[in-house]
Amino acid sequence: MQKFFDTEPDTTLLANDSPRRSISRLRIAVQNASRDPYLGQTVVEHLRNEGFRNVYLIQDWPDFRHQTAVIAQRGDLDGAGFIEAVLGAGKVVADSTGDLDSDITIRVGDDWTEHLVQ
Repeated sequence: MQKFFDTEPDTTLLANDSPRRSISRLRIAVQNASRDPYLGQTVVEHLRNEGFRNVYLIQDWPDFRHQTAVIAQRGDLDGAGFIEAVLGAGKVVADSTGDLDSDITIRVGDDWTEHLVQ
């Protein structure tokens, strides 16, 4: 967050007319769907370095995906869009797949490997 938005991790976001809450407190599940077995952990570490503290790895997705999906579990498209901007890759979708107890599930695709090369 500091790198992209020149702000501290306690930045707040108004999501779907709900009370303001800290972006850094979002529960973010990371699910690897890339061909690189370590890419999910790399994304977890990247988000933690950006100031997110509630980020964790879940079981890999069974199919490979090219494009990373940032899944808004509870319709928090603003929060998902913010995460997408921090990642620099992916597409925001509203869905109920991945970790249903998370606020956001990131299904990491092969496009994030391309992001690392840049």
